[in-house]
Formats: sequence, C-alpha cells, structure tokens
Amino acid sequence: MVLLALKDKLTGLDNQNQFAISFQNSVNHNIEQRRNFSLLVLDLDKFKQINDQFGEQSANLVLTSFAKILSDCIRFRDQVFRYGDEQFTILLNDADEMSIPYIIDRIDKAVMDNSLLLEFNVSCRIGSADYKKNDDLSSLFERAEQDLDQAYEKMKMA
Repeated sequence: MVLLALKDKLTGLDNQNQFAISFQNSVNHNIEQRRNFSLLVLDLDKFKQINDQFGEQSANLVLTSFAKILSDCIRFRDQVFRYGDEQFTILLNDADEMSIPYIIDRIDKAVMDNSLLLEFNVSCRIGSADYKKNDDLSSLFERAEQDLDQAYEKMKMA
C-alpha cells in the first residue's frame, strides 16, 4: 500500500495531494447537501527574485509567513493548501457571492500589513471561481487561474 504525503513540510499546510482529496469531498457535499464552494488560487509576486537575491532561507521565511496569513484569514470551514512553489489554493466551503470578496480583501490587507512581506516587497494575486455542476478539478482550477491572470493584467495597468 502506498501512502501519499498530505502535508507540506515547510509550511505545515495541506499539500496538493490533500487538495485533490478535499476537492472531491467538497464536490460530494455539494451533490449530497447542496453546499456551495469556491476555489481561490493565490500566487506570490516577486518570489523568485527573493530566492535569487536573498537566498532560500529568506524565501522560506516569506512562504511560511504567507502560509500563516492565509491560515489566519480563512473561516473555520475553509481549507488552505500549498499547491506548488509560490502557489497556494483555498477551498471556500459554503461560500456565497458576498463572502468571497470579503475574504480576498482580508487576505490583501493582511499581506499589505505584514512587515516581513513589506520588507521584501511581496504582494499576491488572487483568482477565484465558483464550483459549477459537472466541474472537475481541472475545469474549476482553470477558471480560477483565468481570474488570476485577469488580476495580473489589472495590476500591470495600474
């Protein structure tokens, strides 16, 4: 029997393997109990520059600080994951249209108020997508990444 690692060693967050499992659980809850959920995809901006300029130790400190921010900003029923290098995901369970912008704003404010992230001039972009009937992980993730790309374009124009 093969056991999958379900935690990210650096941040202590659930990892991409656990994300796939949790996504399927959220789909099942949606089908059985008509519970809505949404996906947030978050990318740290300027992360590669930190790693290149200041080294792995500083980059790891930024990642762990960001992970803590995300954990502090979500609701008790939500789940945050380290998806890959500087990319994170959040499953917002029982999400409605009103709660998503509030959570995104809370994360943005916490990032802007964090002295370590300010010191390294780190910001994040956030994309979101609501689960729709017949979505699979790939289709939901793709819509959230499209929203993330739009956020990036808006940031470049500002």
